[in-house]
Amino acid sequence: MDTDASAVGASAILQQWQDGKLRVIEYASRTFSETERAYCVTRREMSAFIFGLKQFRCYLLGQHFEARVDNMALTFYQRMKDPTGQAARYLELTSNFSFDVTYRQGSRHVNADSLSRLRLCEIDSGEPCTQCNRRITGKHSVKVVQTRSRAANNSRPSNDTADAVGSQSTSGPDRPADSETPSVKYRRRRRKHKPGAAATLGNRAPVAWETIAGWTPAKLRDK
Repeated sequence: MDTDASAVGASAILQQWQDGKLRVIEYASRTFSETERAYCVTRREMSAFIFGLKQFRCYLLGQHFEARVDNMALTFYQRMKDPTGQAARYLELTSNFSFDVTYRQGSRHVNADSLSRLRLCEIDSGEPCTQCNRRITGKHSVKVVQTRSRAANNSRPSNDTADAVGSQSTSGPDRPADSETPSVKYRRRRRKHKPGAAATLGNRAPVAWETIAGWTPAKLRDK
């Protein structure tokens, strides 16, 4: 397994010797988040190594394999004294596998190096898209999954749209001047669904509160 990390992403390549030739089984790569891009070189390289172990777990468990990296520090990672935090979690995960880490010069590690240099998306301030098919379809496809709340937010008019509708309805010749925007109507409809104390007691007269003030708690319970 060859792994590598650049400033923006990680890559892993699983290979196997077949008939005297090293044949590729699977390629894998991903982009780093904003937090991961702030890691030092060794932490980024270790993140790429862990990514490869998780990605090829079904192939590697129960098999002894060779892991080739272009960072010499990773060859001493398993001999770290008193590991804590992220390093301890990484070592706990690697204890499930049987492997030997081998250093490989960067000039010969171009297969994994090229995969780790995929460019980030040009939207969301350079953050990678969670569901982006730009390299396949040529277009961004972000946040494809539509939940009910997301669909409701998309269907609800924005402030600019509401202002435009309000201005058109106010100045339009076919509509009255006191026409309301959809957002105002929506808020007023919600208020109508909340019955007041007078409506609950069956008294909708303007002097409802004067009537209620003379009632006793026993009468209110009966109502």
